[in-house]
Amino acid sequence: MQRRKLVPLIFLLLSSCAAVDQFGERIYDGNKNSQLAQNQETLVNIVRASRLQPLNFVAISQVAGGQTEQLNTGLPTITFGPLQTVAQHQFQVTNSLQSGVSGSYQSSPLVSTAFSTGMLSPIDLRTLAFLVAAYPREPVFFSTIDSIYVTRVGTGETIRLVNDPSSDKESCRSLVNHSQGRLFSSAQECNFALFVNLLGRLSNLGLSAELVKAAKAEKPAQADKGGSPSKGAKSADSSDKSAGTEGRFCFDSTRSFGVTFQPRCGDTKKPAKLTTAFADVGAVELSVILRSPISVFNYYGGLLTTQPALWRDFYFTNQARNLIGEEPFLNIARDASVPCFAKIDYSGEIFCAPVASKHTALLLTLLLHLRNLNIQPSDLNSAFTVRLSG
Repeated sequence: MQRRKLVPLIFLLLSSCAAVDQFGERIYDGNKNSQLAQNQETLVNIVRASRLQPLNFVAISQVAGGQTEQLNTGLPTITFGPLQTVAQHQFQVTNSLQSGVSGSYQSSPLVSTAFSTGMLSPIDLRTLAFLVAAYPREPVFFSTIDSIYVTRVGTGETIRLVNDPSSDKESCRSLVNHSQGRLFSSAQECNFALFVNLLGRLSNLGLSAELVKAAKAEKPAQADKGGSPSKGAKSADSSDKSAGTEGRFCFDSTRSFGVTFQPRCGDTKKPAKLTTAFADVGAVELSVILRSPISVFNYYGGLLTTQPALWRDFYFTNQARNLIGEEPFLNIARDASVPCFAKIDYSGEIFCAPVASKHTALLLTLLLHLRNLNIQPSDLNSAFTVRLSG
């Protein structure tokens, strides 16, 4: 009878349990944590830019994690027969279970010359074409365009309209939607309002950016005796030609509310100057100056300090208006009373990017793209180890 009772116990002890490591949740957590780190880095650098403080960038070069489990089970010593002692009636089983989860990461400060040069250099049209293809045009243009030179064809009169919301008086706001005949005459006192008006006109005409096949590199310009390029000599900008494609501004006829001007998107002919015409000013040539990635951070930092309350009035397309709603251009709350997708505590002050603000999330995404595009492979190989001792 005693043997029958021991058989199930022996089978239970001999049975083994095998478990497959469920790593999906840990990968998901790693994904969320790395994205949170990038969002917080972007947000804190916007805050630093608003205070004219140095910016700092750190790349996560590696995230690693592991889990180990070990189960040891021992069989008891069993004595059969008469005349057993009290100790021999006690069957002891020795078990041990060990489980552990570990995680680590490696980070590299982005301080190389190549990264710094890229962040300080103007955004190229190739990168702009990538951004416009992926996101609504107007938020991209307001973020990346520093200024627009407008030259009236025939007279050669030129004005520069600067994307600086702090430069205008409140009385200039009406020119955003009603600037007929005042594009050149009021450019000095209402510069930003006219910039918004011009960008809105161009957006309604289908202003966009696209990738085109890079032209063949031309011979370097020949210098004259004074050291300057000789007349008629052309120098090649080979920044994007090595990649086989380059970017350009163009007018997309599928997004135009009126006549499409030159150059047209998809036209494979020789790239033309960016030209258009308006009833109140006639034909004009445009030259668009793009910001550097650092300038975009500084632009957002300036808006964090002061910005127009309702940016919806500055957008001319329904896509952009529906995206921003009734929010400012950069919606950063100074408290944590609302749910945040990125929140930091900097110098004793809370900064929160609300979960509901899709427009602000888009702006942080643009900054991440501009940062990541300037990271070189060599920037990620110099990982260092931080040791903490208590």
